[in-house]
Amino acid sequence: MFEEAYEDDAPEKISFVGERITEFIGEKKKFYLYKVMYTEDDPETQYLGIAGPYALDSKDLNSSHDCTGLYWAEIYDAKQIDEFFKQHLKETEDWLKEKEKKKKTSPN
Repeated sequence: MFEEAYEDDAPEKISFVGERITEFIGEKKKFYLYKVMYTEDDPETQYLGIAGPYALDSKDLNSSHDCTGLYWAEIYDAKQIDEFFKQHLKETEDWLKEKEKKKKTSPN
């Protein structure tokens, strides 16, 4: 998560806020959620971080990291974690589907 969150500035703090199991591209997968704070005392610089997808088997730590990243569209809000998470997954699935579609229509 630190690597994904580190763009121009390193985050000041990353806190684990939970995990979610949900369907992603037709399979049940596990995701880890984080509160990423660039300035700990400034709520305007805090975002939801998402890592995954991971297999449901906790011994399998491999991931494609297709969904790993920050949800930049909204400032972190503990009451809206699930909504932000769902939106991030939808955007990622749409992007992956479009990427696959372009790959299939590519002349290569």
